[in-house]
Amino acid sequence: MNKQKLLSEIMKREQKIEQLSKKINEYTSQKNGVQSELNELNRIRKKIEDIEAEAIKKQNTLEEDLKKILDRPTKQKQEKVAETDAG
Repeated sequence: MNKQKLLSEIMKREQKIEQLSKKINEYTSQKNGVQSELNELNRIRKKIEDIEAEAIKKQNTLEEDLKKILDRPTKQKQEKVAETDAG
């Protein structure tokens, strides 16, 4: 009879171990899913940062080009004034 109780107790503990093992596997699976999503979000964030940096670079280039364009007539006018003054 003592052996029956021991066997019964062993089986109960094995069932608990199986249940805990299943829960651990579920949590691990969820954790892996969350980690995968986090990795994807980090990749997206990096792409956004790269796009923003490129946009700032292009904006700066456009501003420089615009300034050059706007400065040209001024230089031409100054040259004409200088020619007029010299002539």
